[in-house]
Amino acid sequence: MGSLFRYIAKTLIWLIIFAGIIVAGLRISLANVDLFRADIETWIAGEIGPGISFGEMRCYWIGANPVLELETAAITLPDRSKALAIDAISIQFNLWGSLVLGVPVVAEISGNIETVTIRKDLEKRWWFNDIQLVAEKSSGAASDIDNLLASIPHYLQLGVTRLIIEDQISQQNYQIDSISADIQHHDDATHLRFLANLPENLGGLLEVKSILGRENGLVYFQSEQLKLEPLAGLIGLPTAKLGEVELSGEAWLRLSQYHILGMDANISVDKASYRHSSEYNAIPVRLSLQMNASRHDKDWTLSTRFDGLSVDQRALPEINSQIRLIGASQPKR
Repeated sequence: MGSLFRYIAKTLIWLIIFAGIIVAGLRISLANVDLFRADIETWIAGEIGPGISFGEMRCYWIGANPVLELETAAITLPDRSKALAIDAISIQFNLWGSLVLGVPVVAEISGNIETVTIRKDLEKRWWFNDIQLVAEKSSGAASDIDNLLASIPHYLQLGVTRLIIEDQISQQNYQIDSISADIQHHDDATHLRFLANLPENLGGLLEVKSILGRENGLVYFQSEQLKLEPLAGLIGLPTAKLGEVELSGEAWLRLSQYHILGMDANISVDKASYRHSSEYNAIPVRLSLQMNASRHDKDWTLSTRFDGLSVDQRALPEINSQIRLIGASQPKR
């Protein structure tokens, strides 16, 4: 028994010495990381994501894990001229996992973007850089979104200092500060969590979660005190007879190949008013709404349930409705 104990003790000592030599070698290598630039570029393109370029590199340690920081980084999609600029990408490695497996094991990737701009053009199309965000049939938008998702590192914690929304139709710009996003790829899908405190002219807290796959997708929204008028203007909904409206609630979008197939929503309107014309006073309105919208080819079926409805402080009975919207390609009847 004593000889076995001594054997195990000596083995552990040698393992510690061996690990110390490896760590010392890593520290020397990391101090001269520029000597390995070509190898790092090849590894990043194959393991992190294609189309990533960067300037200076530097290395440091967080606890026992080494960190590789790529400064003035950018991600460029194939056949695209505009790159997504990132202040820096930090890649933290799991030292023990890397030693055991003999390959670099990434623990976390993080980055920060100073400014992101999303634009709605005069034809009501949405763009991020030169990528169309809402896919249209007979367009290459779906493949653009695929390329964008494929170019994002598989595990990314991203901070956005400033998001600017440009509406070229209304000539209005909106700025959202301090946005956090967490992006992960697994199970052949992209998982996104987005959190932002909207400016006062748009509303309160907004949270978005999504699972985006090539064939199917789901997007979840949760909001507090969203202002209807500016948001309706962005998506093209008429609000001429409505006063100031605040919405709270949640909604789910169902997608197929990045096209919207349906929506479910639970919405609470605690502050709203309706004015039939300038000759009449505004009437206060409160309601809760459950809605389901489903798409069938070019037709839509919209089912709604209004409860908790009050108009001019008078409670009204529950209202249920179902509407079918016929696509433009259908013959008139």
